[in-house]
Amino acid sequence: MDNPKVDLSAPSDTDSRPEKGVLIVDDEPMIIRVLERVLRSVFRKEFPYKLKTLGKAENGKEALRIIQSGISPDVILSDMMMPEGTGKDLFDQLDDDLRERIIFMSGGVPNSFPDLEEFLETRKKAGLFLKKPDCFSGIEVIRNAVLQVLSGKN
Repeated sequence: MDNPKVDLSAPSDTDSRPEKGVLIVDDEPMIIRVLERVLRSVFRKEFPYKLKTLGKAENGKEALRIIQSGISPDVILSDMMMPEGTGKDLFDQLDDDLRERIIFMSGGVPNSFPDLEEFLETRKKAGLFLKKPDCFSGIEVIRNAVLQVLSGKN
């Protein structure tokens, strides 16, 4: 029996879905590549929006520079623990509108950051937190969080 092949090509120009932009913030290049592939393939047909990566940043400072350059992402997928600050540091510098668009990902928070645990707990309750690496084994979790942000239900 033949295995069906996954089409990883870019969406066609006839795709009439509204386009939404994503900013990916993570200090691990492999995570950025995986998320780009997920955005390009898994959300390709059944998702109500056409997703496009607007930018990639290795830390919160770089993400802030991208946003200050005039790029306004519809969704921000951000790691929590990065060099040059945490995801919460980025969150604290965003306006309220952009704060509603950020989904955090983390494999855990060191004990030396107890305030981050409490912050992440509120994001978990809102459905805006993804546990790494678990979220990559169940793409539905990423899909649901992105859809929640794009539909304004957070």
